[in-house]
Amino acid sequence: MQTVEVPSNHFFKYGNVISFTSEAIGESVVAKLFSKTNWLIKERFTVFQGIVTGYNPAFLPSANQIRDQHLEDTLLYPVLMGRDFEKWAIRSSERRIIYVDRNTQIEKFPNTLNFLSNYRKNLEDSRSAAERTSDWYCLHRPRVKQELDRVPKIIVQRTRNPRLATRIVATMDEYGIYGMESVLFLLPRDSGSNPYFLLGILNSKVLNHAFSTKFLNVGIKAEYLKDIPVPNASGETEACLERLVRSILAIKRTDLSADVSALEGEIDALVYKLYGLTAEEIDFLERTGSSEPNIEAEADTEVEEDAAVSDSGADEDAFN
Repeated sequence: MQTVEVPSNHFFKYGNVISFTSEAIGESVVAKLFSKTNWLIKERFTVFQGIVTGYNPAFLPSANQIRDQHLEDTLLYPVLMGRDFEKWAIRSSERRIIYVDRNTQIEKFPNTLNFLSNYRKNLEDSRSAAERTSDWYCLHRPRVKQELDRVPKIIVQRTRNPRLATRIVATMDEYGIYGMESVLFLLPRDSGSNPYFLLGILNSKVLNHAFSTKFLNVGIKAEYLKDIPVPNASGETEACLERLVRSILAIKRTDLSADVSALEGEIDALVYKLYGLTAEEIDFLERTGSSEPNIEAEADTEVEEDAAVSDSGADEDAFN
């Protein structure tokens, strides 16, 4: 039996979650990940949660409702829930959200106003007295529209069953798709921050190991992602990782079921090198890690999303 001794503040960097990997060498992997020489995601990327509507039936009309109620196209935007995308790919962008915030001149959109009026009581009841700072027809927490419109941006499933082998499920939005509360967004703060490079890191076995053993929560919390350390890379290495990521994204756009494991293996090899892992540590991750997308996660995610509205404010400070 192996014994591992750690300092009293060992779990502070993991959100005070007490956990260990199955083998002592797993701790050495995580120690290298959290090296103080690495930069933190929050230093180069803005991380925020998607839209909280207040009452989904009002703002997520069906295709039939859009057609029959003649809802104005100007206020309709493609929107994702966590189950609408997987690792490296967006499954469906058919869903639409009515985006109305305090800047919307709702009188210019009578059909939409009439549709929302059917849910006025639900919308008013969804806000506490302290939160009634906007008109009843506005989204509860619309987020910053200019940030939702930006591309490219990384999207991550926010609710994820801890029992699934793949903990981090991330892909790239290159079209300006909005997201619900079950989605996290990562936006580069400046032109020097490469989202394709970061996407490769997030979908690697190194990061999956960290979230499988250190952040044991149904929610992939924004504060967890913000404090993930990323190693500095040469321009050549960053460009190579970006090329691999773009190749996988292109393949998945054509065929969701395509086998991209060989390219994922190349990404993992680069990430291992970036974090300075030894042959023994790499062997450990190859034996215990998974780079396969978990299609079965759809049902688990859907259940969590239904409950997300009730607890969506719990981490609100982390998203502003």
